[in-house]
Amino acid sequence: MVTCHRLQITHYCPQGEEFGIDAAEDLKGMGADCDVIAVSHNAFKDISLSVLKGVMNSDPVLTDIRGLFGKEDTERVGFCYRGL
Repeated sequence: MVTCHRLQITHYCPQGEEFGIDAAEDLKGMGADCDVIAVSHNAFKDISLSVLKGVMNSDPVLTDIRGLFGKEDTERVGFCYRGL
């Protein structure tokens, strides 16, 4: 975990890629306010939006750089959706 400007940044990648940030072993218990989906690994495609929301803090934000999830679907589940 990296702390910067009062943000705690945690990296999770199901394929074990490292980017200089300590990687979490799984998504459970991360308590994130925002998830940034930056790659299109199959493991991310298979994530249930309801399950993802369940491991996040209230009023979660999903930033979907790769366009894996649709805006309507994510907002229906209760995310604030941002895509590129």
